[in-house]
Amino acid sequence: PPAGGSGGRFNRELLHNAEQLLGLSIKALTNMLAANLEIGLQYSLTVIYHEDAKLRAMFTDMFTTVLNQGIDIDSLGTDSPDHWKSRLLETLGDPGLKLLLGINDICQVQDIDELGAALINIFEARHQTRIMFERIIAIELERTDSAAELFRRNCLATRLLSNYAKLHGDAYLKSTLGPAIRKLLAQPPGTLTFELNPNKMAESVDRERNLENVERLCSLVIDAIVGSVHSLPPTLRWICNLIYRIVVTRFPDAGYTAVGGFIFLRFLCPAIVAPDAHGICTQIATAEVRRGLLLCTKITHNMANDILFGNKETYMVPLNRFIAENRSRTMAFLSEIAEPVADDADSVFDAPARSAEPDVDGCDAGSVDGTGVSAKDFVAVQRFIFDHLDRLEPYLSRESMVRALAQTKPADRSRGALARSPTSASAL
Repeated sequence: PPAGGSGGRFNRELLHNAEQLLGLSIKALTNMLAANLEIGLQYSLTVIYHEDAKLRAMFTDMFTTVLNQGIDIDSLGTDSPDHWKSRLLETLGDPGLKLLLGINDICQVQDIDELGAALINIFEARHQTRIMFERIIAIELERTDSAAELFRRNCLATRLLSNYAKLHGDAYLKSTLGPAIRKLLAQPPGTLTFELNPNKMAESVDRERNLENVERLCSLVIDAIVGSVHSLPPTLRWICNLIYRIVVTRFPDAGYTAVGGFIFLRFLCPAIVAPDAHGICTQIATAEVRRGLLLCTKITHNMANDILFGNKETYMVPLNRFIAENRSRTMAFLSEIAEPVADDADSVFDAPARSAEPDVDGCDAGSVDGTGVSAKDFVAVQRFIFDHLDRLEPYLSRESMVRALAQTKPADRSRGALARSPTSASAL
């Protein structure tokens, strides 16, 4: 060290820097302890018995700081796995649904199938389906720039609507579309052809006859749909009314179009184009029938959107007459299903429990514990939250749940695998 007075100044600066470094180190250790208290205490609590009095004093200061932050340590080490699971579900179902809206904000296309199914089951089990749709639909409207884009995005919000409709509308689809589809399939193979695109037709095909076949098929389907108003499940009618009420506040002329976007685009059209995939009929073996159903779906979709065929598919233009003739019937159907449901909203959503279906991965989708939520659904949501915790933390503010989630690290991220964590151990 330098000699004389400069040496004393150097020693004072060195001491000052050492004190600053010690203070920063204690602050860092305190924050780490507070962030993972239960784990941290396992390794630091023994310091209170250390022979070095200074170390004991520093730990006491750190522990006092943690306590002053208002962290509850009463239940550390004694909470059951169900307790942690319940805390996450309570945060997910918080009245403001901040966490759900955060998940909706960041969810990518590759995650919407698994998350959409899991969230529907969780909110149903907690009797919060109504408030979930009220918030999700309102947010979707806020993000839509034009009426033409309503419920057209492939996102978590629209997937929640699709999954719920499919889940609770299965019997309706079979009773409504089943007779029309069975009548179509009852025709001898090769007697009905539907192709209208001249680039795909043989010269010997009678295009006018095919046009008549398409119109007859569409009539069967539209007649069945417009006559099924009172068969539509009350929960789906309530959602239609909710969509109408929310949409007209921003787009006054788009209420029925938005209802059509849900009930046709997200519910009916997928069942029309692939009825066998929805259990409405047996496997469809002929390409001609598939083509007829596809064309019928295109026409039904345009009717719901109140638009005509144009330059994009000129071979469909002759069917604009059919759309125009049935426009009033379609609008009347949308108007009726958008009317308020007679029962109050809470009673509408008090549906009986659904039967459990075994999952393809061997996990019983209906196996539930005291929370009413299956292990499969809970782990799907837990895994997503953990993987995106940094992006979701703003939606959780500074709630203690952030720390709780940080302690429940799923070890196995493979599809269908249960996370080996305190929150999911009870499900094993």
